[in-house]
Amino acid sequence: MKYVTAIERMAEARGVLLTTRLLISRQLIRRFGAVPATLIEKIDELSIAQLDSLGEASFDFETIDDLTAWLENSPM
Repeated sequence: MKYVTAIERMAEARGVLLTTRLLISRQLIRRFGAVPATLIEKIDELSIAQLDSLGEASFDFETIDDLTAWLENSPM
């Protein structure tokens, strides 16, 4: 079994976080068109658990206002 250093584990976790943020941002942009930079900045502050919740909730969003409301009510 290959030994994985703490730095490698941290880098992998960071990569997963960045990839998840990018994926969710791209999905929202595709669904709603332009997403205001202020909302993208808020998404970039979310933890992986929050991003997971956002990904699930986004299926129910009908407008960009639903995203805004979710971000305002999400504990950060």
